[in-house]
Amino acid sequence: MTITDWYIIYSLTMPSSWLAFFISIVAVAITLYLRFDKQLTSIFIDASLAFILVWKLSVIVTDFQTVLNQPLSILYFNGGYVGVGMGTIAGLYVLFKTNYLEPKNYRTFPLLMSSYYLFFMVLLNENNPALEIFILATALSALVLTWIGNQRLLLGVAVLLFFSTFFQPLGVFQPYTFLLIGVGIGIEVFIRFSTKKVVAT
Repeated sequence: MTITDWYIIYSLTMPSSWLAFFISIVAVAITLYLRFDKQLTSIFIDASLAFILVWKLSVIVTDFQTVLNQPLSILYFNGGYVGVGMGTIAGLYVLFKTNYLEPKNYRTFPLLMSSYYLFFMVLLNENNPALEIFILATALSALVLTWIGNQRLLLGVAVLLFFSTFFQPLGVFQPYTFLLIGVGIGIEVFIRFSTKKVVAT
C-alpha cells in the first residue's frame, strides 16, 4: 500500500498515513464506547493523547537545534523512530497507571487501531485494486473478530494484521508497525503481571 495522496488541513499538509492514523483514533474510541464501556474509552483517549503529545514534542530531543532556530517546526516534524518509542512509553504509562478491572480488554487497542488504519489507508490512497480488496478484507475481518471479543481469536487477528503490514510503505519497518508491536508487547506483559498479582493475593 503506497502513500499516493497528501491532504491540506488549514495550514498543515500531511500524508494520508497521518490522516488515517488520526481518524482511526476517533473510530476506535467510538467502537470502544459502543462495544465496551466509557471507562475503557476514556483510558484509550488519554493514552492516545499522551502518545501524540510526546511523539510531536520528541523533535525537541532529536533535532533541538532546528526547533531552537524555528520553533514552529514542532508543528511540522516529529522525532521519527525515537519519537514513536517515546510516545509508546508515554501511552503505555497512561494505560498501566489506571485501575481498570478488565485489563484483557486492552488487547483490543492495537487490534482495532490496525484494522481501522488499514481500512482508511485504502480509502485515502489509490493503489492496485487487487491489493486494496485484500487489505480491506483483512481489515474488516479483523474488526469483526475483535468486536466478537473471543480471546482465542485475538491471536489469529494479530497474525493476520501483522501479515498485512508487509503491504504497507516500508513494510514491517514503518514507525507505525513498531508502535503497534511495542504496545502489543507492553500490554501482554502488563496483563500477565496483573493476573499473577491477582492470583498471589
